Amino acid sequence: MADGFLKNALIFLLFLLASFHSNSQGYQGFPTADGYWKVQFGNVTCLDIHFLNDICSEYQYIVTGDTTINEQVYQKFSLSGRDRNPVNETWTFWDSGYHGCYRNDLANKQVYFIPKDSLTEVLLYDFNLDVNDTLPDTYVYHPEEYSIITIDEVDSLLVNNTYLKRYHLNNAGFGGEYLIEGIGSTLGLLTYITPFFEQHYDLLCFKNEEEGLYYYEYDSTVCELITDLPEVVPTEGQVEIYPNPAKDGFWIESYQNNKIIIEVYNAAGQRLKEVRTAARATWIDISKIPDGLLFIKISTARKYIKTAKLIKD
Repeated sequence: MADGFLKNALIFLLFLLASFHSNSQGYQGFPTADGYWKVQFGNVTCLDIHFLNDICSEYQYIVTGDTTINEQVYQKFSLSGRDRNPVNETWTFWDSGYHGCYRNDLANKQVYFIPKDSLTEVLLYDFNLDVNDTLPDTYVYHPEEYSIITIDEVDSLLVNNTYLKRYHLNNAGFGGEYLIEGIGSTLGLLTYITPFFEQHYDLLCFKNEEEGLYYYEYDSTVCELITDLPEVVPTEGQVEIYPNPAKDGFWIESYQNNKIIIEVYNAAGQRLKEVRTAARATWIDISKIPDGLLFIKISTARKYIKTAKLIKD
């Protein structure tokens, strides 16, 4: 009896270990919703007068929905950010809107990209590489002029209980550059792999909220969205916003005793809509607002209550 129990327990344990190994080693595709990459660019031309800060800009790619091109499903994403003035240390926000789309080829462990104003896809990432393989020319900066960039080490990176395959790049800058499946490059989603030393690109943050994957280069504070809106300290739990993403509109459910003011802004800080209501639940129509990242600000006549992001697709 005891031997049978131990045998069954051992079989069950081996099954769990096999399942864990399978789940942890399975290929991880790029986000299909709620994807977010934040990148920082620095160059010696942006050094301040004290030669301490060389940051030129910070920018972000945000998945805003999907689209179908040539009968293939692609994830659309926008591009926005801010540029730094090295003289007076001020920042200028910019928003270029829709920037392109990518497609997961899960069977072949590849990601394809179609730039804005194009219908032709190019190979963005190939995660079938092994040690000594050369990176595809499509995402290497001028490979005919500079050193060939190769893979010299392959290992795994644990990100939120998920093991992601990681590829170390040889001859690529400062020596800490990687490709990571499901994320892209540690230089940024679309940054060409470069051998330059006088400039640098850094992926500060990656989020795949749908699957609970979060990657921070430093700490979670670098993941804050770049906007042209004033800083607001939110008070959580007093209002609810749903659904998110939204298509034609969304609900605001309020637990306030006072009339609330609901404002809808785009990523550039332009106010697109304002609604004042005292109802417990209010439907906000956004059907005529362009798709993309929106910010919803809720306040009373005297104070802010909450600021939240919402994706319209």
